[in-house]
Amino acid sequence: MYRWLIFFLLLNFGCQSTDSFSGVYTGDWAETTWKYTFYSNQTFVLDINGHYTVGIFQGTYKRNGDTLWLTAQDSSLHDHGVLGPYYLIDGDSCIIDYSTTFDYCINSNWSRRRAIRYPQIPTSDSALLADLHWMLQTTLNSNIITQKYAASNDELVLESYYTVNENYPFELNHLGRPISIKSYQEIQQAGLEEWIRIDEINYLADIGRIEIQIMPWKVPGQVLAYFSREDGKWITKLY
Repeated sequence: MYRWLIFFLLLNFGCQSTDSFSGVYTGDWAETTWKYTFYSNQTFVLDINGHYTVGIFQGTYKRNGDTLWLTAQDSSLHDHGVLGPYYLIDGDSCIIDYSTTFDYCINSNWSRRRAIRYPQIPTSDSALLADLHWMLQTTLNSNIITQKYAASNDELVLESYYTVNENYPFELNHLGRPISIKSYQEIQQAGLEEWIRIDEINYLADIGRIEIQIMPWKVPGQVLAYFSREDGKWITKLY
């Protein structure tokens, strides 16, 4: 499974949504045209024509919020990593393959590589938001952060990171102390000598990774957090 998100994506397909999806999405990469046609009866057809291969492949899909899970009748496409299985629905015009990061859009004849790591792209998926918040809370309450701030009365400030900003829907805290979120410009204007920066969040399906750093850069001051869900339970490793 591609480790891009890291940032990145919990899909509880045990409680499947029956939402349908339809439309024709096309792209071009590797000197090959890729045409996805989705039908409201939860089936799809992929027409591939070019250097990579030539053929028409069929399958079914399931939708959960802004994510599609594709299952092809011919498993070879999955095995070679060119057919999902997870795709992000980007608005009403594109889908993005988590595995390759190529997008396919309506009325498009070429594909772009996309940065799709949550929370770089907003989501309305409440389960995804809740689990991402838990991962972030766990990382911010790691031993390195505790050793730095446990005996300090300094304000705990987290530099904003994409959708983790002033509009973040949850309250962040460290051992019960609130953590405020400020932009880099606000941090500079306030003259803060130290703050916490998110270097990266990747979140995809049952795998997550968060990297934070006490700023200005210090040793020790970096936290790497890895999350994996096995048998329905999250396993956390902090470094």
